[in-house]
Amino acid sequence: VIRSKQVIKETSGLNDAVISRSSLSRLISIKLYINGKEVTTYSSDGLIISTPSGSTAHSLSAGGPIVTPDIDAFIITPICPHTLSNRPLVVSGDSKIEMEQVSDSKGVGLTIDGQIYTDIMANDKIRIEKAKEKLQLVETQTRTFYDVIREKLNWRGQPAYNVN
Repeated sequence: VIRSKQVIKETSGLNDAVISRSSLSRLISIKLYINGKEVTTYSSDGLIISTPSGSTAHSLSAGGPIVTPDIDAFIITPICPHTLSNRPLVVSGDSKIEMEQVSDSKGVGLTIDGQIYTDIMANDKIRIEKAKEKLQLVETQTRTFYDVIREKLNWRGQPAYNVN
C-alpha cells in the first residue's frame, strides 16, 4: 500500500487481496492499472485479486472463474459492479497490478487472505505482483484438484431423470 508516494504496508498473500468497504454498503471507485496501463475504473462494492488457489473462494462467490493451480495467473473479480460490462478478468501471473482508490469514501480497507487488514484512504495505491520467492506446497493427499472441486461444489455426473 502506497500513501503519498511512501510504502506504508507490505505483505505477502497466497489466495487473494480484497479491497472493499468495511462499514456502510456503498459503492467505491477503484482505478485499475496493469503493467502501468490504465484498464478501467470500477464502481462496485469492491475488487478481488486472486491467485488460482484463491479462485475457488471469495472470487468464485463473486462470479469469478475457477482457475486450475497449474496456470500462472491473477484473477481480477469485481464485487457487485455497478455496470454489467465490468466482468472478471484473467491476466498473466507476471503482471504488475495497481489499484487506486479514487472515491472519497471512508471505511475502505484491503484484506489479504482474510487475515491481514489495512485501512485504505482516497488516492492510496495498492500494488500486487508475484513474489520473487517461491512457496513449496506439500501434497499429503491423493485427491486431485478436480476431486476437491467436485466435492466442494457438489458436482455430480449427469443428472438422473425419472422417465416414468
